[in-house]
Amino acid sequence: MELPAYQLRIISETEATVFSVSLNDQRRINWERCASLSLETGEINMQGKATPPQALRAYCEQWQASIARAKKDNQPAYKALTAIGQLAEVAGKLEAPIDSDLFEILIWSEASLKDVLIANKGLALLAEDDQEKYILQGQHHMNEGQYSLAEKEYVKALEYKSNLDNVYSFLAISLERQGKIAEAAEAINKGILANPRAKKFLMRGAHYNLDAANLEKAQSYIKTLAKMPGIPGAQRLQLSRLAMRAEMKALGKEIAQEIVAQDSANEQALEHLVNIVASTENEAAVFKIISQHVKATPKVPKMKEWYIRALIAQDNLEQAYKVTKDWTAKEGQNFAAQFQLGRVSLLMQKPRSAARALAIADKISPNHAPTQKLIADAYIALDDLAGAMEASGKACKLNPQNANFQNQAKLITNLLLAQSNKST
Repeated sequence: MELPAYQLRIISETEATVFSVSLNDQRRINWERCASLSLETGEINMQGKATPPQALRAYCEQWQASIARAKKDNQPAYKALTAIGQLAEVAGKLEAPIDSDLFEILIWSEASLKDVLIANKGLALLAEDDQEKYILQGQHHMNEGQYSLAEKEYVKALEYKSNLDNVYSFLAISLERQGKIAEAAEAINKGILANPRAKKFLMRGAHYNLDAANLEKAQSYIKTLAKMPGIPGAQRLQLSRLAMRAEMKALGKEIAQEIVAQDSANEQALEHLVNIVASTENEAAVFKIISQHVKATPKVPKMKEWYIRALIAQDNLEQAYKVTKDWTAKEGQNFAAQFQLGRVSLLMQKPRSAARALAIADKISPNHAPTQKLIADAYIALDDLAGAMEASGKACKLNPQNANFQNQAKLITNLLLAQSNKST
């Protein structure tokens, strides 16, 4: 694009500011305010009261006519020009510097504006019988959240009988965004028929068909994807999740194990594998995975809990205590952190520390029966049987079917009876 000699900024319904445009010594664009233009009369007032040069007069006449035409025939474009000009005028006169967050918002707003303008110009240059025109128009509507309008453009694009896999995929996304799940699944299925080996379409097909309760179709796509080489780790993790949703637990676990074997530092994949094993096997199987793959305290909270539980199972209480203390020091109001600290403290025969941590946990989440059970254990160790009975009663009330809670309540009752008999 050729560098213009002048550029115009609309600042009100009746006035525009004109800038001369040039390149400085560093080849950067230099904007210099040189005149104001009346949009009503066409009068030009130069900075310093100089006489406007002929090139400036010609520029202003041309653009004044264009602006008047836009105001009459294309109100949205005219309003956009005015809004942009007024924004630039205000930004140029800010007395205080813009903070980083606001600056970032403005920069991305500018980038979005540029994309919209380029798309608009590009669409204007495409012929009416060009399939690309309808695809681009659909993408523009998608970007603006106008999904039903996008759907109509993609339907038109399908009439050209080419690029069917992509167009059906675009159509499927627009339908899914509108909540038309069955139609979205049908559209992506047609796209996959046009290109059966495209990984991105197969993944979308599995997702949409699961949402539409087309289980067999989703399973067939997942099986095909599982056999394909070269699928990146993040997408393989997504595939494992889809397999679990599609009642393909063995395959979901197998894929998760492969990801973790290749990258044990991938905590998302490891957490996913742990969740699978926890739901299909037992704690011991989870602890085995933790010991194999976790060499330092995890960052993911749920994995951190499992790590502490594994340390307890290994009787490594010192390390478990250190991890829980570090966790509570960083996140004092984290329920899981305080609960695990209380649990470890009890195992290390530190009932007072346990009671303090569990009291905080109880304050954060008051209706958690296991917390009440551990509080009762701490009070028993402190020989506070009244406090133990109160906490145990809460645990039993919250979960009356739990045999451990009921047994603890009986134990406390017996201890109270024994204490009473001693006093008599």
